[in-house]
Amino acid sequence: MRIRGVLAQLNDVNSVANGLVSTAATAGLTLIDPRKLTAGRRAAYRGAIAALTAWVAWTALREDDVAVSPGARVGITTGAAGAVLGFAELGEALDARMHDGLVRAGAARPRLWLAAAAAVLSLVSWWGGRTAGRRQAGTRDEA
Repeated sequence: MRIRGVLAQLNDVNSVANGLVSTAATAGLTLIDPRKLTAGRRAAYRGAIAALTAWVAWTALREDDVAVSPGARVGITTGAAGAVLGFAELGEALDARMHDGLVRAGAARPRLWLAAAAAVLSLVSWWGGRTAGRRQAGTRDEA
């Protein structure tokens, strides 16, 4: 029963556990320099990013407030993961430009800076969605 409770917390977009795990996963994946990966490892890296995106989309669509049919939820989640895979090369090129820009600017550990920025953006995004959801729920309760 304990595992179900933990999984329920992780899959509740409003829980702190969800925010922390998604932020940690985002930062952890950002620490990896895709240019240094072999073809197989790059495929696994891209798959991990697609899986993280799918999980985030799936949990966001689990909200009681979101009126999405189960089929549409599967389609949106699959589409989000597919889009991430489709734009993987573009994302990796942008990552390389940011990394190299930080190196030129004199950053000693550019991957750490990128991961810190990704963590902040992820956490702010999660917090903003959580706050907006609560605000929206409060307005519905008053009506």
